[in-house]
Amino acid sequence: MSKIYSNEYHQELLNLVKPVLSLNRKLRAVCIALSGIGAISMCYATIANNDFLPMTNICFKPDVNQLSNPFKDEQNKYSKYCSNGANIKPMLSPYFERLKQDNVDFATKVSVVNKQSDNLSSTKLLLLMSASLGVMGCIGASVTINLLRENKNKIYQLKNSEFSLNEIYANASRTELSTEMESKFAKLEPEKLLHPSSIILQDLQLETAIAEQITLTKEEEKKAAKLDKEIKKISGKKADIQDETSAISEDEELLLERKESMLEALKNYEKGWLQLFIDGQKPFWLTGAMGSGKTWTLASIGLIRKYCFGMEVGYIIDEHANGSNSELWDLLKPRCKLGVSAEDIEGDYQKIALAFEDIRNSYFDRIKNHEEAKKNPVQDIIDEYTEYKDNEIVSDAACKWYKSHLKDSRKAYRWTIAATHNDTNGSYPDNSYNQRVAQTVLVEKKSQNSKTPLSKCKLVRGFFDDNGEHLENLSVSFPKWFTPQDIYDHLTGGEEIEF
Repeated sequence: MSKIYSNEYHQELLNLVKPVLSLNRKLRAVCIALSGIGAISMCYATIANNDFLPMTNICFKPDVNQLSNPFKDEQNKYSKYCSNGANIKPMLSPYFERLKQDNVDFATKVSVVNKQSDNLSSTKLLLLMSASLGVMGCIGASVTINLLRENKNKIYQLKNSEFSLNEIYANASRTELSTEMESKFAKLEPEKLLHPSSIILQDLQLETAIAEQITLTKEEEKKAAKLDKEIKKISGKKADIQDETSAISEDEELLLERKESMLEALKNYEKGWLQLFIDGQKPFWLTGAMGSGKTWTLASIGLIRKYCFGMEVGYIIDEHANGSNSELWDLLKPRCKLGVSAEDIEGDYQKIALAFEDIRNSYFDRIKNHEEAKKNPVQDIIDEYTEYKDNEIVSDAACKWYKSHLKDSRKAYRWTIAATHNDTNGSYPDNSYNQRVAQTVLVEKKSQNSKTPLSKCKLVRGFFDDNGEHLENLSVSFPKWFTPQDIYDHLTGGEEIEF
């Protein structure tokens, strides 16, 4: 147990307080004596002074002859002139004097028998002195009591401060005292040690907790400021980020950087011709011999449109969609993928015919809801269109769709990427030449040996110079990295393309 709670400690405090107690008793005795003297003096002044209310004894019906004689006996100058049988009455001296002055007739009928001496002034002085002694006694007693209490408390606190550190370390056995708090205690000013040690400990703990909370708050503010700065930086790169103040995960930030890097690479590649058409509104058509990589190019353009421009894939129509090209088309996650299988050829072509009709009908619906369509662009991919144009089951729907997509797809925000074997009139619906020349982009792909695609190609139509003149058969090329799997990996967080 700490020394502060021991019997020896309390006995030591008692020995220190005893002299103060003795002095206090003496002072109180003096104060009580003064109060007593003052009270006795006040009582005496009141009782002994019968002139506290001065009186005058007067005689009525006096002997007129005697009143005219001069006073001979100074001791009985009032009483000896009263006639026998006269009425002697007491009267207040002030009232008697005033009555004599105001009533002359009254003054002739009375005479003074005796008159008490006026010692009221000395009585008042005695009363004032006695009251002062009483007040001094009361004040002295009050001051003495307060001094006693103050001295007792100061002695106890001074003695208690000697053991404050011991008590803190005793409390620290239940509450661990940090090094920082020990150093703060060592620096305390002497007058602060007069407080009980438990209060000192609580103050130090509270001060330390507040300091720690302030430190945490500052760290949180720094983190918030850093995050806000990163968000604004990312938001400045692309205006389509809707919430500039929302937190962006590391994965989302990575994908955003990948997208920006790909668009920048397309912009800088051969004066940006490829980016111009990928982000354009005209239907993008490919033609070329077998093995020229038309299907891969369709998929690559579709992936860039999907992940960089937010164009979801509606229909993918390809005879081999569920066969050799199935995995390739799955990278685009289309809403509907239609192909032709040996088990139900006629049924599959009927589904394709319905798909062309559905796309064509959607043009009309999306044009009516123009604003909504603009917020949700869609793309369709058609491979080997010539096959459907020449098929008896699909031909009518395919031809109607073709003519409709030349004029309606742009207004409906439903883009088309398509491929055909060659660019002859027989590959398209009748009477469509002028429209397709004016409304489509056509790129001719090439192959080395009908197996290996070449990066070099020909931009047949769709490109105009600064004066609006149509430029035909321009020699261009696709980047070496322009393959579906590489583009998919790059835009979805996989292996990064080194442009």
